[in-house]
Amino acid sequence: MWQRKQTIYLILVVFLMIIAAFLATDIVLQVASGVVALLAAVTIFKFSNRRLQMKMCMAGQLLLLAWVLYFGIMHFYVNEDAARLPFYLCLPIVAYIMFRMARAGIRHDEELIRSADRIR
Repeated sequence: MWQRKQTIYLILVVFLMIIAAFLATDIVLQVASGVVALLAAVTIFKFSNRRLQMKMCMAGQLLLLAWVLYFGIMHFYVNEDAARLPFYLCLPIVAYIMFRMARAGIRHDEELIRSADRIR
């Protein structure tokens, strides 16, 4: 179902995380960005199982939080020049927001289906 708004959010997550993977200098951050992009791409095609889709969105959010935490530890405690933050730090934060919006859209679809089932 390409016409759903959460599909657009998940596609944006894929693009943002691919860009973050190319801009990141640490191999761990590159791999984590690739995993999140792959998870978002797989989530798009699980539209028939909305509960699994919501769980996959939550897993993506947790991975992005781990990404930001790892970046914070490596940048502020290991790096001497911690005054300047790179551009790619904002990409996972925006992707996290997109995951939240996609999850809200999936939840809305699930509630809509449940209300339609009650009417029948």
